[in-house]
Parts: sequence; C-alpha cells; structure tokens
Amino acid sequence: MFKSGLVGSISRSGWQPTANEKVRTRKILCLAPALAYLIRRTEAEYRQWQSDGAIKVPHYAFDQEIPLRYDNYVDGLRYLNPLPPAAPIIIIHGQNDDVVPIENSRNYIANFPEQAQLIEVDSDHRLNDRLDFIWRHVESFLLV
Repeated sequence: MFKSGLVGSISRSGWQPTANEKVRTRKILCLAPALAYLIRRTEAEYRQWQSDGAIKVPHYAFDQEIPLRYDNYVDGLRYLNPLPPAAPIIIIHGQNDDVVPIENSRNYIANFPEQAQLIEVDSDHRLNDRLDFIWRHVESFLLV
C-alpha cells in the first residue's frame, strides 16, 4: 500500500525531511512542523546547559518536563536557515498552535512557494480534531 520515498513528519521532527539529502524522498507531509530552530536561552543559560549536558524542557504531550541534551542544540545550529524541501511538501498547521508558531510554516512556504504548500486549519498543535482531514491528504497526496 505505501510506496517507498514517502515521508510524514510531526512537530519537532519537521525539519528532518528537508534536511536529509541522502534519502530519496518523493513526497513529504508535515503536521505542525518546527521548521525553525525554537530553543531560545541567554548566554549564561547556554553555558550552564553545555556544562550540565542537558536541561529540562516542557513537553506538551507528556505534560511534564523532560531532559534535552546540549548536543541537540549544537545539531540544531546547522538548520538556522531553511533548507529547500527534498521533495514536494504539504504542511498542515493549526492556526491556534501554541507549541510551534504557524508563522514558521508561513515563512517556510514563502521561501519555497513552488515546492511547498501550507494548509492552515482551525486547530491547535495536536490537530486531533482534524484527523479525518489529515487522512484525506495522506490518501490524496502521499498514496497516489
């Protein structure tokens, strides 16, 4: 049923399909992707993070703080500028997203209008109330 080279991505992993040049991707569907690096700290906080090796950050799905390694921050610095999509991409993003700002998706689309399409929906980050809508796009975009 699923053809090779199809990628789905959600939230923080959103930049990965655009970043991996070694994978032959035919189509990408992202849900509320974090296409811009979102970790903001003061210089002192960065130094402490590096020294400690990890910091606690809120995780909306677990409803608690979880450790985030400093290595993750260092890796993220490679993606400060948007990378072109590795394949045609559709982004579905909730207009009421309080976890990943929809403005990030709007900016990404503005940089790559011929390769990317943004579908804004009246929803939050989880998009749980749009699952049927999302599945229709999986069927009509990814699976054809």
